[in-house]
Amino acid sequence: MIGQKTVSAIIPSAGVGKRMRDVVPGGVGKQFVSVHNRPLISYTLEKFVKSTYVDEIIVVCAAEAISYMKKEVLNPNHFSRIIRIVVGGKERQDSVYEGFKAIEHADIVLVHDGVRPFVRTSRIDQLIEVCSTVGAAVLAVRPKDTVKSQDNERYIEKTLDRSTLWNIQTPQAFDYEILKEAYEYANRSGFYGTDEAMLVEKIGRRIKLVEGDYENIKITTPDDLNYAEFILANELKQLV
Repeated sequence: MIGQKTVSAIIPSAGVGKRMRDVVPGGVGKQFVSVHNRPLISYTLEKFVKSTYVDEIIVVCAAEAISYMKKEVLNPNHFSRIIRIVVGGKERQDSVYEGFKAIEHADIVLVHDGVRPFVRTSRIDQLIEVCSTVGAAVLAVRPKDTVKSQDNERYIEKTLDRSTLWNIQTPQAFDYEILKEAYEYANRSGFYGTDEAMLVEKIGRRIKLVEGDYENIKITTPDDLNYAEFILANELKQLV
């Protein structure tokens, strides 16, 4: 809770991860890949459990993964604040909506990819603080590379002004009523966005950018696991 506002976090983790099939136990999802002897998603959930403001965490996963989630993730790590597991939908947006419908009461709702295990708890809390003031906020980082647009024949059209560009991450935070309105619009129109911010943009709401960290990566391919191992090794060294 921040002030008098309650905070719920939705963690979509229903994806199977086709590019990770060779390293996923039983094919239940890339979020269960073992990194330093723990399922990847356990690191993600830990960051939200430690948050000063998060009151409720809703994990969304595939029906066939529920028992694995309980046995290998929730029970061993004593995540007592995770009060609900919800079955996901066909697409990511559908899964987040299932989590959203499961909220009994919240003033602020966060959505965070289950396979982004390196978000800092301090960033989560900072994002909630900003959202509590402006109504909608997302973590983002500035692109490191020069970004260019192309024409129809894949020739460079122009170089974009990098100072105005951001790579969007999660978590993303919204007033409950704003996200509700965004989902109602998306459902009526059949619109699917790549993230919740895109849905909120569609209803004309402004969203504040909050600078995040480059290590808050999304684990998508087996190559990403090498970087994940590196980050965790450094974190463990700092604890010694």
